[in-house]
Amino acid sequence: MRRMLICVGMLVALSCGSEDPAGPVTPKPPPPPTNLDDAVRLWQSHGIHDYTVDEVHHCFCPPPRDWTAEVRDGVVQGQGWTVEELFDRIRAAQADAFFLDAKYDAVYGYPTRVSIDWRDYIADDESDSYMSNLQPLIR
Repeated sequence: MRRMLICVGMLVALSCGSEDPAGPVTPKPPPPPTNLDDAVRLWQSHGIHDYTVDEVHHCFCPPPRDWTAEVRDGVVQGQGWTVEELFDRIRAAQADAFFLDAKYDAVYGYPTRVSIDWRDYIADDESDSYMSNLQPLIR
C-alpha cells in the first residue's frame, strides 16, 4: 500500500509541471473563404485601397502576362487588375460562364486563382488568373 501511495504521489508530482512538453500551441489559420460573397466581405473588412500584388494571367492570347500591379486609392498604376476588378470578373462568370473555379486568400479574401471557361462549345476561350503576395502599402 505504501509503495502504491509513493507511486501515485510521484505521478501527481510529475504531471504538475508548468511547461507543456509539446511546446506552445500554435493556432490554426482560418480557412479561406469558399464563395465570392464571403471573400468580398473579408476583403472589405480590411479596408485596403493601396497595395501591390503579383499577377499572372494565362489565356489563348500570347504571351502569358505576369507583373506586379500597384494599386493606389483603388486604381491600378500602370498595368494589372485590382482585386475588385477580379471580383467583378468572377461575378460575371457566375452569371454567364460554362465553368468557373475560384480560390481565395485566407487572410485578406482576394482571389488567388480564377479559372474560367466561358463557352463549352468554343475552343480556346479559357482563362486562368492568379494573384499572390498581396502587400498593403502604407500611405
